[in-house]
Amino acid sequence: MSLFTFNKLNKPIGEFRFTIQLAIFATMGSIEKRYVTTISGRLDRRKSSLSTNGKRIRKYCREYCEYTGIHGMRYFGEKRSAFEKICWVAVFVTSLLVCLAVIYQTYRKWQHQPLMVNFSSNERNINEIPFPAVTICQETRVSRSFFNYSRALRNYVFEGKADADDLKKLRYMSLLCAAGKIFKHKIPNVTTIDEDFYKFLADGATQFLESCTWMGEKMSCREIFRPIVTDEGLCYTFNMLENDDIFSNVSFVPNFNHPTASDGLYSNTKLWSVDNGYSDDAPVHTYPRRALLSGYTNALVVNLKINISDIDYACTSFQGYQVVLHQAIRYPIVQIHHFRVPIRKAVIVAISPTQMENSEEVNDYSLDKRDCFLQGEKMLKFFKNYTQNNCELECVANLTLSKCGCVAFYMPRENSTKICGNQRMDCITTVKNKMNTRKLELSLDEDRCNRRRNPHNECNCLPMCAQINYDTEITEIEYDRRKEYESLEMCNSTEQDHHAWSQLVIYFKSSYFIPHVRSELYGHLDFLANVGGLLGLFIGFSLLSLFEIIYFASVRIICNTKMYKKWYGEHNN
Repeated sequence: MSLFTFNKLNKPIGEFRFTIQLAIFATMGSIEKRYVTTISGRLDRRKSSLSTNGKRIRKYCREYCEYTGIHGMRYFGEKRSAFEKICWVAVFVTSLLVCLAVIYQTYRKWQHQPLMVNFSSNERNINEIPFPAVTICQETRVSRSFFNYSRALRNYVFEGKADADDLKKLRYMSLLCAAGKIFKHKIPNVTTIDEDFYKFLADGATQFLESCTWMGEKMSCREIFRPIVTDEGLCYTFNMLENDDIFSNVSFVPNFNHPTASDGLYSNTKLWSVDNGYSDDAPVHTYPRRALLSGYTNALVVNLKINISDIDYACTSFQGYQVVLHQAIRYPIVQIHHFRVPIRKAVIVAISPTQMENSEEVNDYSLDKRDCFLQGEKMLKFFKNYTQNNCELECVANLTLSKCGCVAFYMPRENSTKICGNQRMDCITTVKNKMNTRKLELSLDEDRCNRRRNPHNECNCLPMCAQINYDTEITEIEYDRRKEYESLEMCNSTEQDHHAWSQLVIYFKSSYFIPHVRSELYGHLDFLANVGGLLGLFIGFSLLSLFEIIYFASVRIICNTKMYKKWYGEHNN
């Protein structure tokens, strides 16, 4: 009934008004009921749709679990008891966590220790490496006929007699004689000395190299040995690179007017390098020299002779010779690396080389991971070639100049740098001791990055990536030339009474050696293979398993949609 039908009824006005209100309320209630019913229907349909989609997703996941090759996944999709599923989930998650933990450890090792050192698979011939440089220093600093140190010291201490020249030479000798010797502290102190010190060394040097033999051929010692200044004074070295090939142009190098070898070896300075060895066009007799054969008959033999009257125990208690074997590009520090050849002894040294090489992949690693310098990677101020010893010597020189205002007579320096006198010897010793302490502290730091960034690591002298060291086996026997002369009844000469002989023999023990090679522990492919192996071991995961995930998440859905018009495929799947 419409609202207008009430106008035809004969009822009081109040009753008529109430009837209209009931009609309005009835109409509004019907509309509200229809509205609520519509919303409820939509919600029910949405819940039904979500429930249906959830079932389809679960069914699709069960289908993946049924087909995948990952271990244990098929049990997740089976319609089994909850207890069984929980057990398999626990096993799978545990295996996955252990796998990830092992992969993390492998990754850390790859990042922090990516390199390893192994023996090479191929032997090398000794003619591919240089014979070691041999530096020989006599314990007798200067000839007593040139300057009698003990007599001059005695006269100065007990009688107060010493002219200006003797005082100057006493100060020179205080730099050469052993620390703590009697009355050495009585010598007047001086802060610096002049460069006449090197002339003093050259003029007072004794000629202790009597005869030399190299590879079975007698040679002049003057031709194959040349003088150098070390921390033990004036020494003679064999097979070390010439000064022009060791020192940079800013270095001050004493000139002793000693001729180089007359056999033309020193013209071939570009035929050998530390990293690459000898070039293919290097001749048999090249520079630096190399031993072609091993054994005693192919040795370097040096006969040494000392005048007994030149021995001065007031300067040093040990008598004989100090010998250092080192690389041809390394400047020797005798006090640190040496062995002794006593008087009237023959010392036979059998050498076994230890060569470190690099694989090509090592060059691509950063310095923090490589922990060694390639040649040319770190430039030194005073040396043309980098070695750890050259770097440390230069660092000590720089620190000594900074702390003491001068450098020791054997340290590399510029022309304008002053030479420390005996008054600065304690300062030099303090600097060296502090540096050695810092080296020890840094070596105990396991983090290589921290070692390099440590503010106390002024030197940062890492080893060379490619280097050669010489291990030695030393034999010492009696060697008395006087008895040889006596057996031949040739002892009439006073030379045998006033001289003592020694002999040094150095040779390669074997013709072949096995070098060490620094190479990758884990390359990118190795790391990928390790990770793949761990994933396969713990959960059976592989690259095909990864493709299965991608396939079920994309390709299969697209193909199902095209084939069945449904993303989840056939209804009975």
